Amino acid sequence: MYDDLKPRHIVNLVKKFKVDVIDKITLILEIFALHAGSKEAKLQIEMAKITHTLPLIKELIRGAKMGELPGFLGPGAYAIDTYYKHLRRRLARIRRELSELRYRRYLERQRRSRLGYPQVAITGYTNAGKTTLFNVLTGESKPAGPEMFTTLMPKAKGITINGSRVILVDTVGFIRDIPAEVIEAFYATLEEIGAADLTVLVVDSSEHINAVRVELLTSLDILSKIGYVGKPLVVVLNKTDLIDAQYLDRVMDIVKNILTHNYRWRWLIVPISAKEGINIDLLKEVIYDSIVKTREKSVCAPARS
Repeated sequence: MYDDLKPRHIVNLVKKFKVDVIDKITLILEIFALHAGSKEAKLQIEMAKITHTLPLIKELIRGAKMGELPGFLGPGAYAIDTYYKHLRRRLARIRRELSELRYRRYLERQRRSRLGYPQVAITGYTNAGKTTLFNVLTGESKPAGPEMFTTLMPKAKGITINGSRVILVDTVGFIRDIPAEVIEAFYATLEEIGAADLTVLVVDSSEHINAVRVELLTSLDILSKIGYVGKPLVVVLNKTDLIDAQYLDRVMDIVKNILTHNYRWRWLIVPISAKEGINIDLLKEVIYDSIVKTREKSVCAPARS
């Protein structure tokens, strides 16, 4: 089912079919859990799971107390109520731990900022090829593939473009209708994008035109929600090796139209293939011109009298 189920819907389905029922958000979080390697990622996923589960537990408590769910999750309402209180306490502890980790990540960003190097976030819809592009640009070998959500924690790496140092940050992929509890849980990770000087937004150009439209609009909406405003945006049309020139022109027209009406600040479009290495040097030049050269001009500009 595409949209998330309401707690009452889940309870009714469980009663009727006597099987476990999960919604889209729960499924996504289960996939997240498969790729969680760090303590922070695991805590973020657990926090999102608990936040998403609490309304369901409240519905179970209501049903058990009214006699609608005798024996569900143990000996009646008492067991469910005890479990609910346990989750609330656990959620409070996780929030404290994540707050500390978020502060450490903030200090790390400040440290990178003091070095004076511009920071570039590589982001976009999940499975668009962000990590493959990050690997090509940096020479890293982060896990990348057709699986969704392979990147959960940001990874920063410095590269040199035209003699200037730039910090690239690979970030978590976006999804459509991202729930508030997921945004809250992964806010420390998403902050890396909001703090960047430039965002490289990767789009899978081999998708159906309608999918490209939806995924780009979704990505722009999330950028707005996390505070990436007033800064340049480079939209990378990836996987051009899988399409012909005519289809690429159609995608370019759609993307230009969306950006014209939905992104008020400076933007550029660069068609590439990270897998085949097509236009990677062009992308580097665009990154350089967008932030490094602009920065140098602002530093060298004479003061107005």
